[in-house]
Amino acid sequence: MAGNEARSELTDGNTESLLMIQRTAFTVQSFEEQYRSNYVHSTNYEKQKVRIGISKLSLVNFMYQLLPILKWLPAYKLRDYAAGDLMAGLTVGIVCVPQGMAFSLNANLAPVYGLYVSLFPVLVYILMGTSHHLSMGTFAVISIMAANAVEKLLADVDFLALSMDTGGASSADELQQIEWLKAHTALCLLVGIMQVIMGILRLGFVTKYLSTPILRGFTTGAACHVLTSQFKYMFGLEITASPGPLSIAYVYMDILSSLHKSNLAAITVSIVSLIALVTAKEIMQIYKKKFKMPMPIELIVVTGSIVGSHFLKWNEKYRLDILGNVPTGIPGPSLPPIKYFSRLIADAFVIAIVAFVLNISQAIIVASKNNYRVDSNQEFIAYGCGNVVGSFFSCFTACAALARTLILDNTGAKTQLASFIQCLFVLVVLLALGPLFEPLPKCVLACIITVALAGMFRQFADLKVHWKTRNWWDLITWLVTWSSVTFIGVDIGLLVGVAFAFLLVVIRTQRPKCVMLGHIKNTEIYKEISTYDQSENIGVNESRCKGIDPEAVDLEGGTQEGPIHTLVIDCGFFSFLDSVGVTTLDDVINRYSAINVTVVLANCKETVLNTLESQTFFEEHSKDRCFPSLHDAIIIRQKQHEKDILDKYSNIFESEVQAEEACIEATAN
Repeated sequence: MAGNEARSELTDGNTESLLMIQRTAFTVQSFEEQYRSNYVHSTNYEKQKVRIGISKLSLVNFMYQLLPILKWLPAYKLRDYAAGDLMAGLTVGIVCVPQGMAFSLNANLAPVYGLYVSLFPVLVYILMGTSHHLSMGTFAVISIMAANAVEKLLADVDFLALSMDTGGASSADELQQIEWLKAHTALCLLVGIMQVIMGILRLGFVTKYLSTPILRGFTTGAACHVLTSQFKYMFGLEITASPGPLSIAYVYMDILSSLHKSNLAAITVSIVSLIALVTAKEIMQIYKKKFKMPMPIELIVVTGSIVGSHFLKWNEKYRLDILGNVPTGIPGPSLPPIKYFSRLIADAFVIAIVAFVLNISQAIIVASKNNYRVDSNQEFIAYGCGNVVGSFFSCFTACAALARTLILDNTGAKTQLASFIQCLFVLVVLLALGPLFEPLPKCVLACIITVALAGMFRQFADLKVHWKTRNWWDLITWLVTWSSVTFIGVDIGLLVGVAFAFLLVVIRTQRPKCVMLGHIKNTEIYKEISTYDQSENIGVNESRCKGIDPEAVDLEGGTQEGPIHTLVIDCGFFSFLDSVGVTTLDDVINRYSAINVTVVLANCKETVLNTLESQTFFEEHSKDRCFPSLHDAIIIRQKQHEKDILDKYSNIFESEVQAEEACIEATAN
């Protein structure tokens, strides 16, 4: 028996509790025999075979899984949710129109295609997504990556020669725009197919390997690329991005060398727009409790710049670059050219992964804040289906945007019905209001994107937090991921960040901390003897273990009371055990057995026990060697050792008696 009668007391004005426990000490085998209903006793400890029946999903359950809207829409609380969804949907709709146009420019396409991306993939996600707040549509990082892929694909095409072949019926720019759109839709379709396949293969588990430092370092690095891509519009410069490592450095070198060519009108409009946007957002942040809804500052700035550009003729007088033709209507479905698939497959795979990481990272962060969960595998399928459908309607690759997602969350959205309101707003713009945006200066859109990135750049504050808390591993991971994404590239940078995180895990696991535990008197608690002064050593002498690597402790020397008879290994920190670990344990047991020390295991998780079972560990070693807790191991091994001593002396006594009797008998004969 171990311990005393269970009792709990609370002292007046104090929260201290007195806990005393009385129970039988167990080995793992005796514990399973008593408390595990499906325990099967086996003398040779053969692996128990568990039959797992896989039932086929019914059509209804399959539809619920594929279309989550079937779950949340019938349970929609109109009185509680409608106002928040309506307000959030209108606000995001106002923001996503100029953002969609701006991000379309990043893809080197006309602004109207960004509106298509803000409509078709979003409608699909409403039906299939599991996040309540994720705002699908356009995003600058993916737009830039897609543009780079298409640019490599069409780099050898001579559009001027093609224009001459048509007899001048189509200009080189028109032919280039047509072919760029075809390539973008092909890329979008290929990305979508890959994402659907990854979802079907249940590859959403990859999110488990994306720690917070990786995600935040990655998104901050991506934001640096987005910001860089906007400077050419704010300065009115013609800058061509250079794909590959250090591309961001080359862009800044081109900007600095071309500053003397800057358009003063673009700089002036950009400064005024930035001041208005930043000031309004700061005011809303200070007085956010007084504002029932966010100020539509983006719409105000866009409207003001459109009015100024139209009536003051900024484009004609100052050569200020504007959006130009924005056609009305919705494009009819058309099949993307699959002839480009073979040359786009590598870029499509990278974009599919990066888009998923960007999407799921935002979805997980917002879901955690609002106490619900997202299904990463279903999210993969939802993103993929959105891109597949969008590719048939002149869309480039879609992705969620952090700024819009945060707006949905902060303005009271409860479900994806808010995104449906956004789609209605975009649809109105496409059907009727599109031409009104034609005088809009591109530099204004660049300013809107730049200010929207403020939230991402605030993530640099993570470095200060990690430094203060001395969380060096997370600090290094954040910096490596950010610098890799920023200076090497978004795609390769993500891989570098993940690989570096894996390397840190390997390094840390190869240098585990091993400590000697001592018993806290009158408790079942065992703590490090080097940390807790009242932790009593019940094994080797204190002089042999304090400040010494436990692996180097001389167990043969024993204690002042006698030799060491048992070594107890606390396996509670073992998250898993592989075949090498089993072999190591077997070697440790055999080594110490040679010096008459019994090695026992305590606190083994079920996964560890199952591994030992499957690796035939218990065919050579008794399962009585495992204990459910440290205290059980100590109590039982002490009792067993006392019994062994008694048996030893009993055997000696019997041997002496038998020898004496034999001697007497021999003398008598």
